[in-house]
Amino acid sequence: MIGNDIIDLNIAKKESNWKRKGYLNKVFSKDEICFVLNQPNPELLVWLLWSMKESAYKIIHRETLIRKYEPWKLEGVVLSKHRTLFLGKIKFEKKTFLTKTIISGNILHTIAVAEGRSFDNLRIYENHLLKDKTNFLQSCLPENEYFNKDENGIPFILNTVYGIKKTASLSHHGSAIALLVQETSLPTNPLTSFP
Repeated sequence: MIGNDIIDLNIAKKESNWKRKGYLNKVFSKDEICFVLNQPNPELLVWLLWSMKESAYKIIHRETLIRKYEPWKLEGVVLSKHRTLFLGKIKFEKKTFLTKTIISGNILHTIAVAEGRSFDNLRIYENHLLKDKTNFLQSCLPENEYFNKDENGIPFILNTVYGIKKTASLSHHGSAIALLVQETSLPTNPLTSFP
């Protein structure tokens, strides 16, 4: 299972006042608030933790089909940082999700996978100057693959040659969009794979 979230930090700064009274308590645990407020750049950490939680939430929603976002119930921890790469984890009930966040200019993009899964075999498509979501999706996917959502609003990619659905996660904010596709092993010859 996969999830992702992308944040245009310039838009977040203009449209969201994370310093307003009660905001942090609605989104973060006491440990997370302490962590954020003791950092040299607390605003960046607010959006980093938010993005980690949102990415994990997309996995939870895919598994449960319940649309109930309660960010304070997802506990985020930043495990390591190297320049603009952050590795972290989110705990929710008895589940753990691993996250990888990359900051590129004013864009913060987080990918989440269920614990025990790998960040390998993922295709990532990003555009930081989005003008048209439909054109973006058509331009980044191979000719035989199409973006769609199921009856529960869960995104997937359909490979029309093999009839295979691939897990996908789509996120957009401001001028940024990201599509994450989990690769599956495909038969080498479609003609010999079906009876």
